[in-house]
Amino acid sequence: MEENIQKILNKKWKPLLENYKNIEDGNYPGIYLLAFTDKNLEGELVKPTDIYYVGMSNARKGLTSRVKQFLNGIEKNGSHSAGMRFYKENSNGIAFSECNHLGRFFIVSSTFKCDVHKLTRTPSDLRIMGDICRLEYEIIAHIKEATNEEPKLNKK
Repeated sequence: MEENIQKILNKKWKPLLENYKNIEDGNYPGIYLLAFTDKNLEGELVKPTDIYYVGMSNARKGLTSRVKQFLNGIEKNGSHSAGMRFYKENSNGIAFSECNHLGRFFIVSSTFKCDVHKLTRTPSDLRIMGDICRLEYEIIAHIKEATNEEPKLNKK
């Protein structure tokens, strides 16, 4: 588990809006971290203090689909509880693209190749899916150890 935590924390931030369609192996399940800041984090290594949200997906359409749902949340108040929370609390019910936010979203992600389809997945696939769920909480715990806080947008 620690290896997977370090793997994602050793990645470099990319601007979300320009990169969400190009998540490596984004058709597979995985974990994603978002930063929201007025600093330009592009190309910077992830620091626990920069992480604004930790998310995951075990959905059939993969991680890219879940990140698109987040974007739908910040634009249209739909599909993703954290995106909807941002829309209401940070954008005052206005689409992110129409707000004058000084901050931008940045993303890093890590996917795990496995079959999530109920009729064809194996016990090994199910274990990978379970590990993804656990990894989300392990990363949140790592952040809390490092900063004494959980990411601002995580409410679980």
